[in-house]
Amino acid sequence: MHTETEFNSVVDENGFLFETLIPEQRVSTTSQLTFGVRITNQTLTPQKFLLFYLQPIFFRKNDKWKQVAYKGCNVNGTGLPTSVDCQIVSPGDAIDFLVKGEFFREDNNLLFRYHNKSREYHFWQHFKPAIHGIQCQYISPAVGQKAEYTSLRWVDFEDTWVGKVLTPLVEFQLIDS
Repeated sequence: MHTETEFNSVVDENGFLFETLIPEQRVSTTSQLTFGVRITNQTLTPQKFLLFYLQPIFFRKNDKWKQVAYKGCNVNGTGLPTSVDCQIVSPGDAIDFLVKGEFFREDNNLLFRYHNKSREYHFWQHFKPAIHGIQCQYISPAVGQKAEYTSLRWVDFEDTWVGKVLTPLVEFQLIDS
């Protein structure tokens, strides 16, 4: 069962809490952005999680939140998860899954890109110095299931948590530098 807490700071998926992480609340237009998900196990059973694929969704705040345009993806080979990408989270413990991307300029357009573990470069465009928000979509497909976002087939990781979670929006300020 999917529920959100009173303040929407975490998403609860059957006793596993998912929250958006962004260590720096002020980010320069010429710097890296670290973002990710914290997964907390509030069940009585240890659970294995695949820390392999995380898709950010960006928003810019004007009068209301507006999604930042996704430009596309370049695939540079094929990366598959390994046993190192699976981490056990004991009851009461949490694990952070963090990735990095970077802002850059191209023809007077401020873009963001990041390279995920499956060797895909993802790009977003039309950023401006302003208040932005980020949500993360954490995806862990079923064993042998073809993932929605790639042509890869996942290797067999027995007893790994399966699901897709969209974490709550967290604000950050993009500042000109």
